[in-house]
Amino acid sequence: MRSVLILLLLLFSFSAMAEEPIVGAVKTLSGTANVRRNGSEQQLQSGMAICEQDLVETGDNGQVGITFRDNSRLAIGPNSRVAVSHFVFKPAQRQYGFVVQLLHGTLEYISGLTGKLSPNSISIETPTSTIAVRGTHLLTRAE
Repeated sequence: MRSVLILLLLLFSFSAMAEEPIVGAVKTLSGTANVRRNGSEQQLQSGMAICEQDLVETGDNGQVGITFRDNSRLAIGPNSRVAVSHFVFKPAQRQYGFVVQLLHGTLEYISGLTGKLSPNSISIETPTSTIAVRGTHLLTRAE
């Protein structure tokens, strides 16, 4: 547990140097999963940074757990495609935003500090609707 926290702190401390802002990290991973970032695709690994505008794709046996800087969590199921569209967590400036797109598959969301401090700034978009999250836990599926 302590090593995961240290890894997350290191990832976030280098976010200013990254091309895209680092918004979270892969906490759990099983099976096949990839991330598309800036036109390239790479296989996900546990501890890997997740950036704004990333597209996470899981295979038939893939599952990914992502923890964001505000401690929000996403669990992405098999055969899923999820885009991290927008993420802002600047409590000192009272700026918050959390928008993900579930393009296909299943997604479980558990709210973090953004859900407590600014619940109106969270939305999960699917091909047919936008879900405004007002609670702390959500499970959804998109075909």
